Amino acid sequence: MGVIVPFITLTTIPGPIICQLRCRVTVVYTNRVPVTPHRGAGRPQAVFSMERMLDRLALELKLDQAEIRRRNYIGADEFPYDVGLISATARP
Repeated sequence: MGVIVPFITLTTIPGPIICQLRCRVTVVYTNRVPVTPHRGAGRPQAVFSMERMLDRLALELKLDQAEIRRRNYIGADEFPYDVGLISATARP
């Protein structure tokens, strides 16, 4: 089950933002005590990653952090929005 956390993280990074991204993940198995992810595992990491990327982009473009988000939110008329990713349950 350890590989599910990075998988969920990668498929939820886009969130409500229109973006193109490329990710590389390295999963390492060790001889440590096994653990199982809890409900929602991977989502906090995804939200942190996307929010950090937007903050850095706003800084680089010299835009307000709220403005960069407003410009890139998925519009209500664009739902359901296909991000082109498949979840752990094999669904878009």
